[in-house]
Amino acid sequence: MPVEFIGTISTRDQSEIGLSGGRVIDKDSPGKFVSGGRIAVHIITGGHDAEQRADGDHLTKDERYARTDEYPDIVKPAWTESGPFGYHGQYYQVENHYSGVKSAQQPRIRLYLGGSSSSPSSSSSSSSSEAAYRVGGKHTDTYALWGEPLAESTGVAA
Repeated sequence: MPVEFIGTISTRDQSEIGLSGGRVIDKDSPGKFVSGGRIAVHIITGGHDAEQRADGDHLTKDERYARTDEYPDIVKPAWTESGPFGYHGQYYQVENHYSGVKSAQQPRIRLYLGGSSSSPSSSSSSSSSEAAYRVGGKHTDTYALWGEPLAESTGVAA
C-alpha cells in the first residue's frame, strides 16, 4: 500500500486501542502485537489543502474524500478474506493481496471517520463536511463529530 502508518496508539477504558493513520493492513502491523485484539482505526482524510500540499498531497478536498471512499474497500477484505483479493479503483490498485493479519474482533476491526469543512483561518468552530458524512456513513462503524453545538449535531444522526 502507498499509505504509511503515521498514527498513534491510545487506550480508552482498557477496552479498545485506536490507530489513526494508514498502513494498517501490513502483516507486520504493530497493532496486532500490542492490542490484545482491542483495536479500532480512525481514518484521517487530511487537513486543509495548504497543509496537505506541504506534505506532498496535492489532491483537492473532494479528491481526498474520493480516495478515502476507496480505502475501506481495501482494508475490510484485507482483514477478513481467507485468500488473495484485488481492487482497482481510481486511487488504489491492489493485485493478489493477502494479509496474514486477522483481527480477534469479529467481524473485523472497527472503523471511525470524521471531517471538517472550516478554513484554516476561520475563527468559527469546525463543522463536518457533506463528503465526510457520505463516506463515513457508507463505510464506518462510528462517525466522529467535532465539539459542535448540539443543534448542529442533532441532524447528523437523522
